[in-house]
Amino acid sequence: ARPLFTGGRAMRGFQKGADGVWSVKVPREPADAWYFEQLYVNGRRAVRARSPNKFYYYMQSAVPRGIDPATGAMADLGHRAFVAEPGDVGPLAAVPKEQLRDVTVVAYHSWEASLHRVTAADAKTGMVVTGGGSPWPLLQWGARQRYHVENFRAALDAPGEWFLDREGWLYYRPRTGEDM
Repeated sequence: ARPLFTGGRAMRGFQKGADGVWSVKVPREPADAWYFEQLYVNGRRAVRARSPNKFYYYMQSAVPRGIDPATGAMADLGHRAFVAEPGDVGPLAAVPKEQLRDVTVVAYHSWEASLHRVTAADAKTGMVVTGGGSPWPLLQWGARQRYHVENFRAALDAPGEWFLDREGWLYYRPRTGEDM
């Protein structure tokens, strides 16, 4: 048998920007009704804008307790926060707070990966706090846990990457030879 997957929509009307990134306004009613996390271009899965483009960053230390940005109170953050190299999370300082919730940390555990929406990132200290917790405390399985960050405009810097903002603009940097 030949499986058939449905649910996607074709995007038409892309316009080329000065920086080589193409964009199109995604039709949406109401505003957040059609926010997606997968994109295929000519049958090939595109990569959500990510940093670093290849391989990983490494968590430097755990944050067992700290101030929860959501409540302003002291909380157990062992499953939700870590300290990164400040330069690794520095670009997140330019992301407006209302858009930061769409930035995702992909944390690699020894045999599994977990996804976490960012609630706060401090470029000076390197501390990152996420909204949801991982199944295990961060850095439980080793001194330097791998991770990457995805879904923010500044990370859209490699061919085949894409980014969708909450206003409904889809941005895509084409691979060599792709005709938008």
